[in-house]
Amino acid sequence: MTVTLGHHAVGSTFQVSGSAPGLADYSATKSGIERYTMGVARDLGPRNITANVVEAGLMEGGMQPPDPETLKALVSSLSLQRMGHPDEIAAAIVFLASPAASYVTGAVLDAHGGYNA
Repeated sequence: MTVTLGHHAVGSTFQVSGSAPGLADYSATKSGIERYTMGVARDLGPRNITANVVEAGLMEGGMQPPDPETLKALVSSLSLQRMGHPDEIAAAIVFLASPAASYVTGAVLDAHGGYNA
């Protein structure tokens, strides 16, 4: 049996579009996490270590726009028409950390309710 170690990070859909004013620094750091993880996947793959990013979308209890109208517009732009739950992101991370994902590396798993659909 082969044991796979993993490096997993959580990104954000905001890094894709930088869709709100004042999020330039936030978007840049989240984008950097994605690119760094891809490099780590290449560097550590020969040691049987995987590296992936879960790109989280709009989450209940997370960083949210200050006004209700902006929040309503963002939610209505999602294919699933709802905010995500932290346990849904946790499930994606559990999958990537499991043996079922032993051949998944350098990937971005979008868990954002269809933000880019």
